[in-house]
Amino acid sequence: MLKRGVILLFLFIIIGGIAYSQDVNEYSNLRLNVSIDSDINLVNGEGIRNLETGLKFYPRDYGFQKVISKRIDSNPKAVVSENENIKYRWDKLDSDKVEIRNNFVVDTTVNLQKVKGKVKFPLDSVEGNEEYLKSDELIKPDDEKVKNQAARLAEGKDDLYDVAYEVAKWTNENINYNLATLSVEAKKDAGWVLENKEGVCSELTVLYISMMRSLGVPAKFVSGVSYTDLTNDFGNHAWAEVYFPGYGWVAFDPTYGQFGLVDAGHVKMAESANSKESSVSYSWKAVSGEVNPGELKINTDVLENTGKVNYNIGVNGDLLSNKVKPGSFVPLEVQLMNNEDFYLPVNVYLTSGPKVIEDNRRSVLLKPGQKKNVFFLIEVPDGLKDNYLYTSEIIVKTNFGNEAKGLLEYATNYNVKLSKEEAEKRINELLEDDNEAFGEVRFNCASEKNVYYEYEDNGGINCKARNMGTKNFNDMKICLDNDCKDFSLRVSEEREFSFAFNLDKIKNSFVIVLTGEGLVKHSYVDITVIEKPDVSFNDLSYPGEINYKDSGVINFTLNSKDIVNGLDVFISGKNVFHIDSFSDANEFNVPFDGSFFMSRKPGLKISYFDRNGVFYEKEEILNINVVNAPWYADVIKFFKGIF
Repeated sequence: MLKRGVILLFLFIIIGGIAYSQDVNEYSNLRLNVSIDSDINLVNGEGIRNLETGLKFYPRDYGFQKVISKRIDSNPKAVVSENENIKYRWDKLDSDKVEIRNNFVVDTTVNLQKVKGKVKFPLDSVEGNEEYLKSDELIKPDDEKVKNQAARLAEGKDDLYDVAYEVAKWTNENINYNLATLSVEAKKDAGWVLENKEGVCSELTVLYISMMRSLGVPAKFVSGVSYTDLTNDFGNHAWAEVYFPGYGWVAFDPTYGQFGLVDAGHVKMAESANSKESSVSYSWKAVSGEVNPGELKINTDVLENTGKVNYNIGVNGDLLSNKVKPGSFVPLEVQLMNNEDFYLPVNVYLTSGPKVIEDNRRSVLLKPGQKKNVFFLIEVPDGLKDNYLYTSEIIVKTNFGNEAKGLLEYATNYNVKLSKEEAEKRINELLEDDNEAFGEVRFNCASEKNVYYEYEDNGGINCKARNMGTKNFNDMKICLDNDCKDFSLRVSEEREFSFAFNLDKIKNSFVIVLTGEGLVKHSYVDITVIEKPDVSFNDLSYPGEINYKDSGVINFTLNSKDIVNGLDVFISGKNVFHIDSFSDANEFNVPFDGSFFMSRKPGLKISYFDRNGVFYEKEEILNINVVNAPWYADVIKFFKGIF
């Protein structure tokens, strides 16, 4: 009697620790050697007629990583095929053990999607990514506690990056990575993790994805390997990617505290909407015998490291008190300035100095051109000798290698001694001053259009400023570069401003600055300019020769740089598709009979309109030859040619 069995070996991600390692991850480029091995033991192997194995968990090409070489091997030799998975098939086995030995050389870079302008939140549409909003066994966007927590974090925010960042940061700071919960797979769902405030990296990721999906934002589960300095080695890991319309998928690792990027020490193996997809599957036919699959053994080594991570961030440290008595608490203000034209999630570390209160990391999201301050509270040692001058070098670094230094002096003969309460009060006053100033005036700007084409001459930005406080503001100024407007803003008053810009001098992102009477506010407007929508044919395939009475299929993909309207697809003059509004990419399959092209010149044409109603068309010649036509087909062709 034939017997068929199926075993699913679930590989779920655990990590040895959450510490950020400068040893490997300070590099912008890594070349890694990744080996993936497994043994399959066969009991009564001579009874196994055939065996098939499918492997999903292995490195592939993504935007930030490239497989340089790979070796897929097994003993005994298998018939190997690769599509979405690597499949091994043995049609005849005469041993009690099968060995799989795979090796990949992979180049990785820092995975930072350069988001150059505000993506509006809540999202207007997630068309094509609905599967990344669903629930499963562990991901629970419909859990009331998950929804409530996510809503609290998103309240008052209209920028998707702000929301995704805050949810990731909260997860990192409030869910403990508990080594006691280490397991081969994520066992706890998002609701449990939220309630118990602990989990392994895959469970932190599950909670993060659940909260983002509860807010209507697509998020996917990513698994792979990454470096940890807890073991000074690579280990299995999980993180998330969040969908940003217009930009694609942005990586968030709530376990490692990397909110909007992952470092080059991450190797992506698989991605899914589902948190419990199998990584290996087995099937076999047998008259007798059993198949006992072993675990995947993954080993990763660094072959080369080149280039230090480097982004243009201004960093300056300012000790708000210095020359203090031992036992003092000193506030350290770190000023950060993003000189890049894209969002940067920055981690700031106090790497040298006396004892720091709480942890030595501060996380902050910097928009293009934005300046922000973060604070550390430093505890000066007590019980020091009289008449000695002590100094400590204060060094702060970002995760991108930017650095600032200072010198803290303390001695028993100095007069100033700040208590912890006094130092915290100074920090809070500075934070409250900023919040109070930012809260009195509501300020926002937007482009007149989402997209401009190069054939247009000018564009426009409209701004609104509304006084939400009880103070009349005089001598205010609003500026776009050197174009400034002076104004006043009375209580409850709202003012509108317009700026024009020339598309010949376009920037990727504009910063409009409002200043006056101690108030500084920035509004960031992303301007997208494209040459034209440029709908293009890709992956075009069709039979070059077809019998008159046979059927075939024309396959192609249409890609558009922008939304187009009234898209029509013609095959040899016949309209086969009409789409009112089209964007991104779509796959088309057009079946046809050989007789259709007997009297027509094979061709593929599209026509469409851009946002401004400008008409475009494009044509592709099809080299399809119709053969074995009956005698009457030529007669029909002749008369069609006449009429």
